[in-house]
Amino acid sequence: MEKTQGNISLGRVSSSSLTSELTAKLRSYIQSQQVKVGDKLPTEKAIAEEAGVSRTVVREALARLSAEGLIDVRRGVGVYVLSKSPSRAFHISSTELNIAENACQLLEIRMAVETEMAGLAAERRTESMATKLQELQDEFGARLTLGESLIDEDFQLHLCIAEASQNSYFERFLQFIGKQMIPDRTVAMAAAAEHMTIIDYLHLIHEEHQDIVDAIISQDKPAAQAAARKHIGNSLQRYRKVLKNKA
Repeated sequence: MEKTQGNISLGRVSSSSLTSELTAKLRSYIQSQQVKVGDKLPTEKAIAEEAGVSRTVVREALARLSAEGLIDVRRGVGVYVLSKSPSRAFHISSTELNIAENACQLLEIRMAVETEMAGLAAERRTESMATKLQELQDEFGARLTLGESLIDEDFQLHLCIAEASQNSYFERFLQFIGKQMIPDRTVAMAAAAEHMTIIDYLHLIHEEHQDIVDAIISQDKPAAQAAARKHIGNSLQRYRKVLKNKA
């Protein structure tokens, strides 16, 4: 008989890297004596309230713990403890991606994964997912003039495309990498053009996103794949320009 954990004592998460800190706290909690293999963890909402973070941060942390083999996230059912010892077969740290060469390699992986992901999203998207995609895109567009980086909004759009593909592994893959998958705005702006402002750069990203969204809504698989390949390819080209300038 499964045991559901009640109140969870994590303490407030306050560092700049919310996902990393929450992941560490949850890992320690799972490895504590009060939790056993097979136990069901508290809900996303309960964890978010206890830690003082958004449910998006909770989902990202759970995705990382799932990748470590500590938990099993069963959609619509709950989160269960699989093991108390992580098995780090694959790990990407945020510090790795501060190096342009590593960021390029991640973009190459993303191009392979997200090109097919966008194609499947075009094939399988529901009307509600099509509406959600355009709403996220409109929200991104409405915030363009604020001069913010819009990392969260960018990441949520990619997650929505993953969800529209109706393959949970795409979503888990993106959640595991987290918001660090979004290219560094400063690097990208510098490589894109001289004197480019953050607003100019985000307009460029918004246009590329719209091409992907339009193709998915139209259920045009080849166009969705081409738009995703172009979007990530442009980011890759900008990072390669940075590497070339440093050589």
